Amino acid sequence: MSLRLRLTIIVVAAVSLSMCLVLWLSWERIGQEMTEQRKRDLASMLQAEESLLEEGVKNYLAYRMRLTGERRSQMQNIAATIRGLSLHSKDASPSDGMLRAHFFAEIARRTPFALAIVLPHKLQGQDAPFILGGTKLPAQGLALLVQNVSANGDFLVADEETLPGLDGPNLLLFALPLENPAFPKPATHAGCTGPLLLVALPLSDLAMASESFKANLLLRVYTRYLEDELVQTVIWDTDGRVLACTSHDLPAISGDAVADFAQKANGTSPSVSTIVEQNDRDYLVVGKYFKSVGWTLGMQIDMETITGPVTRAFTSLGWLTLAFLLAALILSVLAMQKTLRPLLQLTVKTRKLAHLDMSGKGALEELERTATSHLPLRRHDELGELARAYASMGHALVHNIRDLMRETAARERMAGEIAAAASIQKDMLPGKDLVRSLTGGHAAAFLRPAREVGGDLYDVLALDDERVAFVIGDVSGKGVAAALFMAKVVTHVRFCVRECPDPARAITKVNTLLEHNNEANMFVTLFIGVLDTATGHLAYANGGHCAPLCVRKNGSITPLAGLSGPVVGVVPNLVYQGFSQDLDKGDRVYVYTDGVTEARDRDGNFFGEARLYNSIAKASQSAPDASLALLVGDVESFVKDAGQADDITILCLEQGELGQDTHCCGEERA
Repeated sequence: MSLRLRLTIIVVAAVSLSMCLVLWLSWERIGQEMTEQRKRDLASMLQAEESLLEEGVKNYLAYRMRLTGERRSQMQNIAATIRGLSLHSKDASPSDGMLRAHFFAEIARRTPFALAIVLPHKLQGQDAPFILGGTKLPAQGLALLVQNVSANGDFLVADEETLPGLDGPNLLLFALPLENPAFPKPATHAGCTGPLLLVALPLSDLAMASESFKANLLLRVYTRYLEDELVQTVIWDTDGRVLACTSHDLPAISGDAVADFAQKANGTSPSVSTIVEQNDRDYLVVGKYFKSVGWTLGMQIDMETITGPVTRAFTSLGWLTLAFLLAALILSVLAMQKTLRPLLQLTVKTRKLAHLDMSGKGALEELERTATSHLPLRRHDELGELARAYASMGHALVHNIRDLMRETAARERMAGEIAAAASIQKDMLPGKDLVRSLTGGHAAAFLRPAREVGGDLYDVLALDDERVAFVIGDVSGKGVAAALFMAKVVTHVRFCVRECPDPARAITKVNTLLEHNNEANMFVTLFIGVLDTATGHLAYANGGHCAPLCVRKNGSITPLAGLSGPVVGVVPNLVYQGFSQDLDKGDRVYVYTDGVTEARDRDGNFFGEARLYNSIAKASQSAPDASLALLVGDVESFVKDAGQADDITILCLEQGELGQDTHCCGEERA
């Protein structure tokens, strides 16, 4: 997939995700707002309905109180008339049975209500019910109800609560004590002692009026919302039964859920709302409990009617957005192709440069032509800046390659010259065969420079048939300068030793020659020894060099004591002192440079003289060349991969008889 296509897809994807997120959040927010607004509308409708219902209930209660008051007044008037009859007849003979019949007939003629005259003390012992106005009243319960009637009469209600076992409609009773000789008083009785007149008014018509009022009220509520096609109105009673429903479908809340909903709707909040799922559809139900009539009025509406228009609008908007994004994608691809065409050119040029054969003829010209031509250098945007930077890079690259080629050629020439110098320096020192022939196989030498050329030196010279001179030195510095000074030292040493076999005088003369015209103040540590192989006498002089080690045949190791003077080539007119040592047959002398003892491992630790003593003690049991191989192996094992920091030179000379065959040791030089 190309870069321009990836960039286009990234841009379009980012815009698409942003627009989809905005659309979804907008749809969610608007849906919530519309739902909340619908809840507020339904709550307002319930509040208005509550006001209408309360007004109707108030009117009904006022009517019922007025009707009850009228009946009570009528009953009181009748009671007063009956009381007048009672007083008018009080002088009649109590034994006259016709008087009671006449009195009762007069009462019945004057009232439309059911009435009876009872004696409370007789009701207490009566088991049969007392019948009044078609209603069976339990006699003993009636006696308890009327036992404390006042002298002016009392209104009493006979219902299931006041008269358990009542059989018939509830009654409104007016009980009035009678003072009439036709009804004699009992001899002894607690409570009311005289006869009582009971006037009964059935309350069934009031109950029927209440039920009729509720039915009419329910019908009016049902009729008000019957024509509303969006909102379904449901009315439940306190038991959760549906009293009315404006829809043919079952309400969204039914069964046990109605009781919970009614309990919530009976709270202190103006209304309660919930969302119920029914038949895979969501319904918003808002309800309120009307305590005055014992109803729970709920209004439910399909959520689809609330959020459906918004969903359809946003769906259409989404399709339009998708079409717009597809068109934008196509236009973006075309525009991106045109805009990024220079970038494609740069890509092709870079690929061509990557496969360009720089070893061919005219490669640099081809590189410069490819990197600098046919670029949109006149553009003023970022691609124009990139093209100008690319062309500048091409010119700089060609220039740097040319400089690098010249420098590489110079380095190759220098490397060749250094290799030639190293070969010449190697040829200046005696080889292993020459060392063996000069010492009869009793000597071995090893030299390894830290660089191509170094400043260490050694030499072995046969002065006559019995004397052998051996030399070792370490020039200050490293590299080419040290190698040139080393060649100068070797030349002077050979001349001085042959001219004057005395080591002290020879080293003194070498110091004089090197100090002359030594503007660079270079110097050399130098050890010169002359061994008389016939007697074992060793004469030597040490000019600032490491003290050689004398290894006796019995294995003891001692340094050759005595320092003739400082380093050679610096101090003018200096006379060096000579020293001597006698060697027995089998004794050895090991002469080395500081590159051995100052060899370091990766942690910076020195090889040191203690390890050198131990290595020489083990290696001295072997022939000179083999002993040097062991000694160099110990140094290499200590250094490992830390690298060689200084030239390493070791010379071993053994006192012995001429003609004994030994093998010279050494790697680079032996």
